[in-house]
Amino acid sequence: MSLDDFTKSITWRSRWARDHNGGRPDPAWSTGERLAVALVLGDQGEFAAEDCTWEDAARRIEAEIIFDGWHDSIFGWLDQIRAALRENTNG
Repeated sequence: MSLDDFTKSITWRSRWARDHNGGRPDPAWSTGERLAVALVLGDQGEFAAEDCTWEDAARRIEAEIIFDGWHDSIFGWLDQIRAALRENTNG
């Protein structure tokens, strides 16, 4: 999966979690998807459920995706998704 496809997927999943599941990822999603959504939405409960910290989750996601030069780090990537969520708050 390309970074662009992963970004679109996590944006959609974050929007769904925010709008339909109280800000929590769906337990049926992969661990990486759940952690990525938790990073976007700041879901401390998901980090606790996975027995990890924000930093642990960020390192895992950063290691799984290849940044294409548009993003300096996971922080730029998270900012992009959060901006997309702000632009479309109605789903």
